[in-house]
Amino acid sequence: MSFIDTLYLFVPAFALFSSIEVFQLAIYLRQTTEKETYRKMYSIWLVILVAMLTHNIGFIFEDFMGSITYYKVFELTSVLLFVGAMLMIRKSIISVGVLAGVAERLRAKVEEQTGELKVAKEQLEEYSKSLEKMVEERTKELQAKVNELVEARTALINMMDDVEASNKVLREAVDRLKEVDRLKDQLLSNVSHELRTPITIVKSALELMLDEDVSEEQEKLINMSRNNLNRLNTLVGDLLYFSRGEKGIPEEEIEKVSIEELVKRAVAGIQHMADVSNVSINVSLDKNLPKVDASMDRLLQVLTNLLGNAIKFNKEGGRIDVKARYKKGDDSVTISVSDTGIGIPKDQLSRVFDRFYQVDGSASRKYGGTGLGLAITKSIVEAHGGRIWVESEVGKGSTFYFTLPIKRKKKFIVTLPLGGK
Repeated sequence: MSFIDTLYLFVPAFALFSSIEVFQLAIYLRQTTEKETYRKMYSIWLVILVAMLTHNIGFIFEDFMGSITYYKVFELTSVLLFVGAMLMIRKSIISVGVLAGVAERLRAKVEEQTGELKVAKEQLEEYSKSLEKMVEERTKELQAKVNELVEARTALINMMDDVEASNKVLREAVDRLKEVDRLKDQLLSNVSHELRTPITIVKSALELMLDEDVSEEQEKLINMSRNNLNRLNTLVGDLLYFSRGEKGIPEEEIEKVSIEELVKRAVAGIQHMADVSNVSINVSLDKNLPKVDASMDRLLQVLTNLLGNAIKFNKEGGRIDVKARYKKGDDSVTISVSDTGIGIPKDQLSRVFDRFYQVDGSASRKYGGTGLGLAITKSIVEAHGGRIWVESEVGKGSTFYFTLPIKRKKKFIVTLPLGGK
């Protein structure tokens, strides 16, 4: 208990009791807890207050010097009231001080938070300005993109209009070309048929002349005429097949074709030409070759064309090898025709099957031909579901390979390449 609190209690005690009694009261109060002391203190004050209000009595006050003074209650009352007032003022001052300290801390806290809010506000304003600038720049970029898209759309529409106009012109040109092509095919077909008729008659007449007794010189002239008729007949046949385009192989021509029979007939038909050119033909066929679903006439045309080229581009005393290979379990037969002729440059191998293409212009003049033979050969092989390719080396000769499926897998259509890859 503080000095002020002690004074607050013992001033009235010294006024009402002797020094010994006051001392005893102090010892009694020291033996209690602070909470109990305050409770008893307020009880004593209550007793004093009742006494002052009910009796006008006096009491002896003994000071520290031993002097004894008599006071009346009402005189003491003013003193006590003064002291009590002072004590109340003291507590009020302390309370005010405490409140002032609290208020100061609150003020400091408020100022701190106000400062933080101010900084946050400044940062928010700065970010808002930055965001506005960013949005403005982004808006300009988007607007520029939109403008580009609008321009691109306009350009695309104009391009589509141009393309549509070009397509219209192309469609009209295609229609005209189709009509011209149809007329050309019809003309070639008619001419081919008309040419074959006199060729057949002349050839028959030459065959009859050979049956008669003729001189060696006459026989030589007749054979030369017959060979040229065969060549002419081949050219007419090429034109005829060329004119048919994609009209396909008639179903009635499809049969089980023996590879041995095919090779035998093709070699027999070209043997005289080989003999005249002093070129030998050697045949090597695997045993037990299966029959294939095909057109005998079309395959004869393919093999005869390959053999004719092998003879035509071979050198005198050259050699031709015809082979047919089949492995058990395979679904196709591979036939090859090799020669020891002039060969084909590598950069032209991919074009030898194009229509009207020849290795060089002089070949047509020296060896003859229209440039349709290999194109027709390729189309017939592919119409049977097979494929054809060539391997060659200049000065050493060429080998043409083609495959024929054993079983037919699709409708046989002849497709003539237009040239190029």
